[in-house]
Amino acid sequence: MWKACFAFFIFLPVLTNAQCNPGSVYSNNRRFTLFPAQVDFKTAESICMVSNGHLASVHNTIDNNFLAQQAQKYVSGSSSIWLGAKSYSSDLNDSNSWNWTDGTQFNYQNYQSGQPESLETQACMQMSASNGKWRTSSCINYAPFICEYEIALPTTCTPPNYYSCPSGYYYYQRSKSCFKVICSQEKNN
Repeated sequence: MWKACFAFFIFLPVLTNAQCNPGSVYSNNRRFTLFPAQVDFKTAESICMVSNGHLASVHNTIDNNFLAQQAQKYVSGSSSIWLGAKSYSSDLNDSNSWNWTDGTQFNYQNYQSGQPESLETQACMQMSASNGKWRTSSCINYAPFICEYEIALPTTCTPPNYYSCPSGYYYYQRSKSCFKVICSQEKNN
């Protein structure tokens, strides 16, 4: 396993705020953390909520492909991963019967052939780590999962003195700018 850390110097008014969490990736002001531990849907959402997040919601092909590529790095390629969609209706083909746990609109889907499949129990959504396609699963099944967290972005980092960077940032005197260390870890293949 390797770990790479980078120091990002901030010269622009927009900052990237991140933490060195193994399995975390960053995209569009959101942090995604992949958990290879297998748990049921309710437990996965509870784990995400402990850190002020939710299971990941997906709203377009770009985000779907990004998450599938990241999942391949952290979990077995044959695994299906919990996403944050849950249905309370028996009509799983109706997108209005699905809800994202973060409250956003269910406005995109990427079902594999033959899906969504009706179940005798409540249906929750999983993504295949190998191809990014979605399938319905009983919410009591166990699977790895992806949490999503919004990143609060400060508007500026122009310190009037050496110690006024936002919390978690360090001041670099030579460049007169703030920086934050961002790490990533990947499993060995």
